Amino acid sequence: MAAPPSALQRLADWAAALQVDAVPEPVLLHARLQALGVLGLAGALGAEGAEAAGLASAAEADPWMPLSGGAFAAVVGALAPPQPRRLNDVLVAIVAANEVSGRVGLAQALGPRGWALRAQTAGVAAAVARGRAQGLDGRALAGRIGAALCQSPPPTPGLGLRLAVDAAVRGLGDGVWDVDLEQPGPLMPAPVLLRAAWTGLGRAWLSRALVHRPHPGPLRAQVPLQALNEVLRRHVKAAEKRLRADQIERIELKVGGGAVGERAAQGWPAGAASLGQLAGALVVGHSLELGGLRDAMAQAERVAAVAACVQVHPDPVRAMLTPLSLLSAMPQLLGGLPWAERARAAGQLLRGSSAALAPKWWRGLPEVPVEGLMSALRGAGEDLGDARLEELILRFDTELVVHTTRGGAWRERRDRLRGGPGAPWAETVDDTVARAAAGLGGAPAGVERARAAFEAHGATEAAAWAAPWLAPRPA
Repeated sequence: MAAPPSALQRLADWAAALQVDAVPEPVLLHARLQALGVLGLAGALGAEGAEAAGLASAAEADPWMPLSGGAFAAVVGALAPPQPRRLNDVLVAIVAANEVSGRVGLAQALGPRGWALRAQTAGVAAAVARGRAQGLDGRALAGRIGAALCQSPPPTPGLGLRLAVDAAVRGLGDGVWDVDLEQPGPLMPAPVLLRAAWTGLGRAWLSRALVHRPHPGPLRAQVPLQALNEVLRRHVKAAEKRLRADQIERIELKVGGGAVGERAAQGWPAGAASLGQLAGALVVGHSLELGGLRDAMAQAERVAAVAACVQVHPDPVRAMLTPLSLLSAMPQLLGGLPWAERARAAGQLLRGSSAALAPKWWRGLPEVPVEGLMSALRGAGEDLGDARLEELILRFDTELVVHTTRGGAWRERRDRLRGGPGAPWAETVDDTVARAAAGLGGAPAGVERARAAFEAHGATEAAAWAAPWLAPRPA
């Protein structure tokens, strides 16, 4: 009797065989927005293909998936020449890449995170998308995925992501690579692998967890910036003029987790890793758009003056709400573990730490509905196909107060991530269309072309569909 296929081969076989009719319409729509957002970003950055990956990662302006850097890479891989014939072929390649790379990240949720994991999942996504576009069968695609997993860790963050994508797009490693996805090891360094991540293919669509990031900045900076933007908008409405940088006494923020970019690197794109720098650029430039933030950061002194006024107060309870929302939607991710280990893993994911936890540690956190999660974990099966990703809402609870030199205090509280799961769909589409239009030079004509691209028929020729963003720009 032949041995059953490995986890790697099962992933590759599924990705190679996926057809457009098997992908739910909402998932295909996510892939359309993902492609348009990346094309618009590449156009706005003035770079093409894998070269844009370094800038996008440095500015953190690319689409986001939980524990995966594959959303940008999937589009790069699917559209690298020679391109698939039809738009639907591009979309299916992107979806397959999302699902495989997303599972590689989720399986290592209990291990080290950061740029190494992001580069690894980016390489996997690019390999899957490129392999799909080239029509590889499951065996050949498994070789490509294995090669991407075997790449060396990135030497530097932005460069590492760019190299990972570039190597996978160029078809690195057409041979057979023996990578065991069932056991921890050098290639999968988590102390415990969450093997349920390899399940649910075709039923649990991780593409539903995509965040179509509407503006640059780390994910934890998105909601604070959106709250600040709302305060600035209200000030204009109330005072009939913009709030100037020198009128800000301090900006207080209560957020989950630590301060974003505490070293406050200046300039573009390094400053995009700092919440303070981004807040300063928003106040100075009056815009959350990529071009507006980039231009504002050139005014280093004014931006730094606002950044120095930003006070971030980390709240450990708020910090738990984001991973809690993910675990509540897919408790099956931990379902394959013994109960005691399952509870410890849940605690580690919620706290972001591998430190030991006392028994029933969650009872001291009445504001966080952890009891409900523990109940769900007790009854969770081992198949991710039972996850409720269509119900996912990512929470990033934020309180902001802007104190002005005139003694005023402008408050804003919000917890929904614009462009993320659970956000109004029409708003997400409008934001992404505007981002794609920026890559065409903006203006009403660019918006119309981007909207038409979003609504294009699946049989549209892929090369013609992407051409407006990939055509060389005049110097």
